[in-house]
Amino acid sequence: MAASDNNVPAQIRVVDGCSEAVGDLKDLLVNADAEEVPPAIHLVAWSGSCEDMLSLQKANSSCAVYVGFTAAIGFAKASRELKDCAFDCPLDKILLESDGPNAIPTAAVEFYGKGAFSHCGLVPFAGEGVAACRGASAGLSGADIVNLASANMKTMFGPTVEGGEGELRWANIVAELGSEAVDDVNVNVNVNAGVEEAGEGGIGEIGEGAPPLPPPPPPSKKKKKTKGGKKNKNNEQADTNTNTNNNNKEETDKIGQNNEENEEEFDAEFFADLAV
Repeated sequence: MAASDNNVPAQIRVVDGCSEAVGDLKDLLVNADAEEVPPAIHLVAWSGSCEDMLSLQKANSSCAVYVGFTAAIGFAKASRELKDCAFDCPLDKILLESDGPNAIPTAAVEFYGKGAFSHCGLVPFAGEGVAACRGASAGLSGADIVNLASANMKTMFGPTVEGGEGELRWANIVAELGSEAVDDVNVNVNVNAGVEEAGEGGIGEIGEGAPPLPPPPPPSKKKKKTKGGKKNKNNEQADTNTNTNNNNKEETDKIGQNNEENEEEFDAEFFADLAV
């Protein structure tokens, strides 16, 4: 894996939870030595079975397997398998994602209609879904899941998150390449900057001091073509035709009346001539 060569986490998406693909990945992890696997794997927008998820997490102790859940976990039609995954996944291996523009939270669809789409500002809805799957007995709220997932992200990913495992790897890279060589890559990149100020708890804190989540953009204001409009046009045309017919009828009546008057005058003159 390129990720293992660079000692960075790998992101893998198993489309539609394909068991065959999961089996191949599991075999790779089981048969690989510690130096041949990445330090962690992120299963993006997981949609497989609970059995496959747990088997991957146990496949190689040198590779931590994190599982990404989207707002689809909260859908009324979410599969029982997916909900079981959210229930059984270890708390320190849960990640939350938007999977934008798809996996739109139900609440966003109800509010914005067809103009809604998924983005990172709606990730807390995924947290609510995971919390609901784990049940009230777990004592975890949606905000708790968001905080846990934020901490897991901090542990798994990278160099720019203070206190994460990636910090040591980044320090080694800097030592090998020299600080000047990485300046262009790490210019003012500090995920923690401004986040600790969001709340007393630092990263992942969701409190009164936290900046508001960005809402989705407003729905499109395109005018919808309705059958009613076409019907109204047809009605207007029908009214116009009716008026035209009425006018023609009135004109015909006038012509008929004039003809009758002309006939009466002709008859009077004719009989007058006969009398003479």
